Amino acid sequence: MKSIDLIKKGVTTWNEWRWKNTEIINLRNVNLGGINLRVANLSGADLSEGNMVGTNFNKANLTGCRIFGISAWDLKLLETSQLDLIVIGFIMMFWEIFINIYYC
Repeated sequence: MKSIDLIKKGVTTWNEWRWKNTEIINLRNVNLGGINLRVANLSGADLSEGNMVGTNFNKANLTGCRIFGISAWDLKLLETSQLDLIVIGFIMMFWEIFINIYYC
């Protein structure tokens, strides 16, 4: 079953599955807009290039998530764990632009 299908079944189902499956979860380019993910354990998930518009992340665990290129506004983030978020793609994009301008 795909990760997004588990999320759509609800946070309780997701968290039960997540505690047993600790590997990096691929939610890259996924539409999570408007979904209630209150208290969800998304730690370490790859959320890159996804839609998070209007998503409820209150009390969720986003520690170590990859968040490069996400569409994110009107989020609910009350008491959300956001430690060690990874936005490295942003830095790499500018490094590639610099290399192309400087060496081309």
